[in-house]
Amino acid sequence: MAARMARATLAQHLDGRGDHITLIRLGLALLVLYSHTFALGGFGSELIAGGNDKYGNLAVNAFFVLSGALIAASYARTRALGRFFV
Repeated sequence: MAARMARATLAQHLDGRGDHITLIRLGLALLVLYSHTFALGGFGSELIAGGNDKYGNLAVNAFFVLSGALIAASYARTRALGRFFV
């Protein structure tokens, strides 16, 4: 008898209980602050090893990805477009 694995939905993964989204958001916010210290403190150019991007840019992009996932989870919980917009 093969045991069936329960498949969790995106809404279940992002329901706010037992996840570390707040910790991830804090880390990203601190990364943005770190990135700003170079310009505000006059410490020169802040580039990631390899020189292609800045930590702050990567953190902001990660915020957008995380926000998109949270918005999708919110819609998945409501399943009604009107209620979702409210």
